Formats: sequence, C-alpha cells, structure tokens
Amino acid sequence: MRTESGLFFGKTIMEYKELPAPMTVDQQIDNLKALHLIIKDEADVREKLSKISYYRLIKAYGTSYKNKGSGIFKKNVSFDDIYHLYEFDNQLRYILFPVFEKIEISLRCRIANYFGVKYGSMGYLDEKNFEKNYTDLLDKINTSIEYSQTASSIKHFTEEYGKVPLYAAIEVFSFGVLSDFYKSMHKEDRTAIAKLYYKGDERYLSSWFDSIAYTRNICAHFGRLYQKNITKLPLLFSPEDDDVKNNNRLFRVLCCMRYVCHEFKDWGSVVASIKDLIDSYEGLVKTSGLGFSDGWFDKLLDQEPLTVRLIYNSKISQGNFKFSASNPQD
Repeated sequence: MRTESGLFFGKTIMEYKELPAPMTVDQQIDNLKALHLIIKDEADVREKLSKISYYRLIKAYGTSYKNKGSGIFKKNVSFDDIYHLYEFDNQLRYILFPVFEKIEISLRCRIANYFGVKYGSMGYLDEKNFEKNYTDLLDKINTSIEYSQTASSIKHFTEEYGKVPLYAAIEVFSFGVLSDFYKSMHKEDRTAIAKLYYKGDERYLSSWFDSIAYTRNICAHFGRLYQKNITKLPLLFSPEDDDVKNNNRLFRVLCCMRYVCHEFKDWGSVVASIKDLIDSYEGLVKTSGLGFSDGWFDKLLDQEPLTVRLIYNSKISQGNFKFSASNPQD
C-alpha cells in the first residue's frame, strides 16, 4: 500500500513497531553500556560519536560483536574494537577507490573512441546501434545529461550546437550507466572492445563491470566492505576459479579486477597495500570477513592465467569443451 508521502508499506500501520526515539550522544553511550560494551575512555567515545553517527558506526560495525538474539555485546568487546574496524574499512576504501577510478576512466575512453568512430558522435541516439535495453539506457543517458547542465562541457555543446556528442556525454555518466551502455551494445561491438583493450571475453567483462560499478558505489557512499555480501556477483571462469564460486564478498570482485587492471603497472602495489593494511590490524580483522582464503595474496597477483583461460574459452566456443559458468546467481 502506498501512503500520501510516497512510502510503501507491506503491513498495516498497527503491525509495525514504534520507531526508537532519537538519542543524545550521552544517551547513546548509556545505551552502549547497557548492552555491555566496554567504554574505556568516555570523553573519547563522546567525541567520536559526535563526529560519526551511531547508526553508521555501531549499527554497521558492531553487529558481528553481538550475541545473536539478545543483542548484547559479547564478553570483553570494547568500543575501540568497533571503531578500529570502522577505521580499517575506511582505509581499505581509500586503497581501492583510485583503482575504481582508473577502471572507470579507461572504460569511458574506450567506449567513446570505439563507438564514436563506428557510429558517429550522435550515434547513441539511434536504437539500431544497440542490441538491447535501449529505451531504458536512453532514459538514463538523458537523465545524466539533464543533471549535468552546469558542467562546462555539457553547457558548451548544448548552447553552441544544441546537442551533446557521446565523447562529452559519456563523461557525466555514472559508472553504472557506463556499464549499462557497454552491456546494451551489439555483441560484436562488446567483443571488439573486450579483445582490443582487455584481452578478454565480453561475457565476462559485462558481468565484471557491473559488479565493479556496484562495489565502487559502496565505496563512494562510504559503505561497509568488511563482512559485506556483494549482491552483484561477477561471473567467474570455470573450472579454474571453482575455489571461489561460493564466495559472495569482496575477494570475488578483486579476482576479476586483477584482469581488468592488467595494464595498470601499480596493481601489485595495490594488493601489497591491502596485505599491509590487514597485517596492521592483526587480531582484529579476519580475512574471512572479506572472503579471503588461504593463498589470496598470490592469487590476486596472478594475472597470467587470463591467457590460458582465453584459449580455454576459445575452445568452448568451437564446441571442444562444455561451458560452465560458476555463478551462484545463475
């Protein structure tokens, strides 16, 4: 049922619980004490809770420290434990975000260069140049342009030419719209871009970009990565990646990012930075919270199997092997 405010309800009003009343910072501290959380320095906790919301800090990072059912914190858990986990997640996002940026900028350039040369600067307005989902894609493109009217490039082309060419429009696409653009292109175009720039298979790249865009948005909105289940899972190679086929956390996304980043010379330092960060939080952070298993460091550094897998997939397309994608979503 939809209310006048635009909200949807699946229950009657009487079936809902009453919302908890907002708490002052002192009341938040008292509540944490009542839940048996150890507060070592109340002044420090008060300062932190005045800068970071209770919901963002305690609700997001404290859940794993609670006893199921009772909501009481486990024995010997302190506020510092939760805060350090929050800090770890912040630093992890800082490591990864520049990588997402490089992937996104590179994809923008390659789609614009390829698509623009083949179909023209305004080719994105012709449905024939796409294989699927064109109406939905065009709505997203128009929305992106409308929301960016104050951007100098969009304003220039709108005022001087009355239209916005792809090479300018694509710069205001979100990563999600960019991924949708790639997935909507004709298969032969997706394949050409995949082989020319990424030395990969378009079936995988479509899935990878979707998952990378999703994970990037988590980081952009300061969302939690630790113990986060990734809902948009990337397609995996089979059978080589069967060891992570049931993994629905960050590690699975990183496994495909290592191939997309094969051209970036600093991927090794990114992986090393992740390892150093985890080591610096030894005893607090569990690698399983990121989906990491034994040998994760070497696996993320190993970008070479891509060539072998391309040969394997080439044989699949020729009918020599049976294709089997390890994806729990399928």
